[in-house]
Amino acid sequence: MRLKTKKSICPKIIIAIIAVSLLGYIVLAKTTHKWLFDAKTTPSDTSRQADSANQGKESKIDDTPATSEDQQQANEQKQSNYEQSQKNDQESNSSQGKKTVSVTITTLYQEGNEVHANGFVSGVIENDGTCTFTLTDESGKKVTSSRKGHENATNTTCGQSSIKTSQLHPGKWTASLSYSSATANGTNPVDNAPSVEVK
Repeated sequence: MRLKTKKSICPKIIIAIIAVSLLGYIVLAKTTHKWLFDAKTTPSDTSRQADSANQGKESKIDDTPATSEDQQQANEQKQSNYEQSQKNDQESNSSQGKKTVSVTITTLYQEGNEVHANGFVSGVIENDGTCTFTLTDESGKKVTSSRKGHENATNTTCGQSSIKTSQLHPGKWTASLSYSSATANGTNPVDNAPSVEVK
C-alpha cells in the first residue's frame, strides 16, 4: 500500500506571493509618503533645516541701485558725522588747552609716480607742528604722509606733501590735510574736499 505524500508548495507560488506583497508595499508607501526605513526627523534636524533656510535668506544681497534719496541720506549722514567729529575735536582741544585752527589745501595733482598736495594752516604761526596728508579711496582705504610745518609771515605752511602712486590703485582718491601741534589741531573741511584721479 502506497502512502500519499503531502505535496510541497511550488517555489513559483512563493515568489509570486513575495512579488505581490512587495508591489503592494511600494504602492502604499508612495501613496502615504511613508517608508519603513526612513530616518525619523528629530527636532534638532528641523532646527538645522530652519537655520539653513534662514541663512540662505540672510545671505541674499540687495543689488538694487541707490536712489537719489538714498544718496541724499548718505550725504547728510556724512555731513552729520563730520560736524560731530569737528565738535569732538573742538571739545578735545578745549580740554587739552589747544585751539582749533583752519587748514587749507591749495593744490592737489599727480605728477609722474607721485601725488602732491600743498597747503597751509591759518590761526597759528609755529615750527613744531606736523602736517598729515591723507588720500582716501571710495572704499575707505587710507594712505598717509606726514611732514613738519614751518612758520610763515601770516600762517604755518605745510609745504608740499607727496604720496607715491605705487601705494595707490587707479581710481578716485579724496584728499585731506590735517595739522597737530602742542598748541593747535585742525583739518581741512570735508565738504568739497579736493580729489585726484590716479592713473
